[in-house]
Amino acid sequence: MRHRIAAAGTVLACLAAAVVAAPAAPQSVTASAAANPLDAAAAARFAALALKCLHQEYPNHISHTLNSAADVRAPHELTPAFYGCLDWHSDVHGHWLLVRLLRLYPDAPFAQPARAAIAHSLTRDNITGETAYLLLNRLRAPMRPQSVRSRLRGIAIQSGIKRRVTPHMLRHTAATLLIETGVDIRFVQRLLGHSSIATTEIYTHVTDEALRSSLAKANILSSLNVA
Repeated sequence: MRHRIAAAGTVLACLAAAVVAAPAAPQSVTASAAANPLDAAAAARFAALALKCLHQEYPNHISHTLNSAADVRAPHELTPAFYGCLDWHSDVHGHWLLVRLLRLYPDAPFAQPARAAIAHSLTRDNITGETAYLLLNRLRAPMRPQSVRSRLRGIAIQSGIKRRVTPHMLRHTAATLLIETGVDIRFVQRLLGHSSIATTEIYTHVTDEALRSSLAKANILSSLNVA
């Protein structure tokens, strides 16, 4: 049997940890260099590493048990969102690395290619394909919503997280992080499956830190020529 449940557990654990330990708020390139041990040059090198391999399908190492000839499929068919960087686990880390770097250096030269790469991977169809591969029970049938919630609660407890973590919380957090890192809200709308963008605007929120960062960049007083 495929090691799907273990892999899904890893993803859920990482997302649960992100809920209670979110990364720092976006900063300008200059401010980030002074406030973070990861300087702009190092961030650019890490971003280049991730961008080079995210969608490089081969070589590829798959931990995959074959039960029949039907299980012989290409990596991008098995896990359509995360199939590069030699293996699934490394590709997930590569995407998270870009999201982290975008929050630290939202205006860096690598920002636009990083956003485009993330948008290419995280489509609704790709995520649907990922869950179809990962979220199966021991009978190889799709996990029921209650089973996912129960599994998530168990992972949160094992990780020492006291706050109650739910799948909806992870969905909301993921949408907020995407918008704060500059992903177009229309893409987030498609990913969440909202028919109206108004629903997406209500569903997401802008943190105080992101708001302050945007106002600082606007420099309204300067545009008014106020002495």
